[in-house]
Amino acid sequence: MRLVEPSDQRHVQQSSERLSDDLLAQLSSLNIGEAITLGLMTKIPALVKIDKYPGKIKGTDPDITKEWKKTAQKQRQIKKQKKAEVNDLYTNII
Repeated sequence: MRLVEPSDQRHVQQSSERLSDDLLAQLSSLNIGEAITLGLMTKIPALVKIDKYPGKIKGTDPDITKEWKKTAQKQRQIKKQKKAEVNDLYTNII
């Protein structure tokens, strides 16, 4: 993301001790798909090019109630299967 405003650039620089003045100056000239990565996972800041995602971008909020019900149903099925396995073990022992 291109950062042109000096106050935005300073905010980014203050949040990262590894961002030099040279890299800070490059923030305003980044092209589409370019970014500077830095942080715990990168030893030194790196200028990267990110390819455009070829698929369809869509975002939705999950239906929490539906997901909870699915999870509860799966847990009941697992519990039922385990109970059946235990019953089979006892039946085979006797």
